[in-house]
Amino acid sequence: MIVKYIKYVVYLAIPLFLSGCNNDKPLIGKREAIDGITYNGMKLSPISNIKISAKYYPKLNNNLKMIWHKSISRKPILSNIVTDNKNLYTIDSQGYLNCIDKYTGKTVYKQFITNSLYGTISINNGIVYIGTNTNEVVAFDTNNRKILWKKKFNRAIKGIPICIKNKVIVNTVNNCTYALNKNNGNVIWSYSLGEENITILSSSSTPVLYKNSVICTYSSGDVISLNIDDGSANWSTVLIPNYMYNSGAGLLQSVTKPIIIGDKVLVSNTNSMMALLDAETGTKIWEKKIGTISNPVIVNNKWIFIISDNNVLCIDFNNGNIQWKLDLTKLYKDKKSCKDCFWYGPVLINNQLWIFCNNAEVFKLNLSDGKLIEKQYIHHVLHSDTPVIDNNIMFAQVYGRIYALQ
Repeated sequence: MIVKYIKYVVYLAIPLFLSGCNNDKPLIGKREAIDGITYNGMKLSPISNIKISAKYYPKLNNNLKMIWHKSISRKPILSNIVTDNKNLYTIDSQGYLNCIDKYTGKTVYKQFITNSLYGTISINNGIVYIGTNTNEVVAFDTNNRKILWKKKFNRAIKGIPICIKNKVIVNTVNNCTYALNKNNGNVIWSYSLGEENITILSSSSTPVLYKNSVICTYSSGDVISLNIDDGSANWSTVLIPNYMYNSGAGLLQSVTKPIIIGDKVLVSNTNSMMALLDAETGTKIWEKKIGTISNPVIVNNKWIFIISDNNVLCIDFNNGNIQWKLDLTKLYKDKKSCKDCFWYGPVLINNQLWIFCNNAEVFKLNLSDGKLIEKQYIHHVLHSDTPVIDNNIMFAQVYGRIYALQ
């Protein structure tokens, strides 16, 4: 395992060292047009003849250009990015909160938060909420640049702390959910499923709000709706099949953030199940043996797009049936070149599905049939996670650097 990790770090570091991250070099390599494929706006779905509309999703220049890049750490950044009107925020590997002007890349300030190997963050009304693997939740005021409060738990934080209706909802690695007073961090209520012996190998995800409830998914496979006022359970169901749960195999899987679509909620885990539930009652509308490592993209409440086992899938929202499938490994003539590829996304940009690969390639797919529109290579940028799109700027974290592309 250690040897594999070292090989991956070297794989990331050598291209950056050789490139020198020089602004004088072109960011975009040759754009590779795909024979026989043209793209002239939206097409009709070949399955149900329904036009897919994505007009509210972000748009970027097809020929991406780097507007700035910045090094904030010599080690990988193990935190998500959040933004407000002016700045972006992320936690570096030394436990500092970095506030960076998102338009210029200049550091506004750095604030030490905690000795943490990783952190997850959210922002609400100028307050950044940070969860750490050192068992803390921290509230930081971005205007006064002060820590408002810290709350210590007996286990590491999993998922992103979310401020909902004057409460900060937090999940811990041992499948507990806490509601904290947003002003002082005091516990208002808690809910526990009980600790599992191997739960540290998996994860609970970020909770989401539905009416007066929060819907949480846990590493045990449980999906539970909790009353936001007192933490009582409205309903619960199990996503992982019984045979996997009883064998312990399900406990090794991470779960993605629930997605609310109208009065329904979509839940999934890494390699076994995806289900659409009634958000009011928890009743399963459909359940499929489809796993995904990243949050799905929903288009017009009709289509679900995910990456699953090196495939991009288009799934019918109403019944869970697969409409089309693209094997990403078949986009390479040389099979060896995709042996160590990791796929991130999908992200809906310019009415296309953009798939990011850690070898610095971006694949752009037609929504209606999954055909490849074009492939681009972004020099220097080996993606380490799904990029964040804000105000038509794409922010990508790579090793210890942040890139802004437009």
